[in-house]
Amino acid sequence: MNRITAIAAALVCGLGMSAQDAASQDEYSEDFLKPAKASSVEVVEAYNNNVHKLFIGENNYDFSYMVKPSLMSEYCLAYDKEAGELVYKIVTGKNVWSVTRDGEGQYSAEETTLKVPEAVGTSLSTLVMLATESSRLFDPANDVFGLDGVTYEFTHSNGITAECWSPRNGNCRQLVDMMETVCQLVKENKADDIMRLTPSVYGLINGFLQVMPGRTLE
Repeated sequence: MNRITAIAAALVCGLGMSAQDAASQDEYSEDFLKPAKASSVEVVEAYNNNVHKLFIGENNYDFSYMVKPSLMSEYCLAYDKEAGELVYKIVTGKNVWSVTRDGEGQYSAEETTLKVPEAVGTSLSTLVMLATESSRLFDPANDVFGLDGVTYEFTHSNGITAECWSPRNGNCRQLVDMMETVCQLVKENKADDIMRLTPSVYGLINGFLQVMPGRTLE
């Protein structure tokens, strides 16, 4: 079994689990992203602004997936619909957090782009659209806090920005696994392998639809 087939099989198996089954295996099932809110801490708000300026700037991306680890380099995956490209950017040198916090040093980002079929961009965009919409159903009682984890932030052209923090299970874990796989394949210049993930992408789309009462794609 090759690497992509194995990834797809694992994702499909995970998607076959119902929300009730996932919940029975852990304290709760992380099936919804949560709304991204501005921080009341000045240095954190400055950091978030710096990350957005570096990765997004004035670009009009259809969606973006931004990863903000506590200790490692930040990176981003975005879809340029007009150019038909997936865009991967990763910070080089000091990470944005250390520069923002210390007020000294510089940071920059290295960019990799990959042309993909429209069907790939459409499927990923639909997935991120539904994932961000799911934040409307997030229960604050299920919020997770911790130290030295990773914040995964999703923004769609629907105007919604939502996030999750080091998800352990449910749709959120599957979503992060999917986007991490796509990031790796963009870096490896493997558009055909990304195309092979499309059935698993639609499987996860259905996973979000199942927990969003009344939501359809028709």
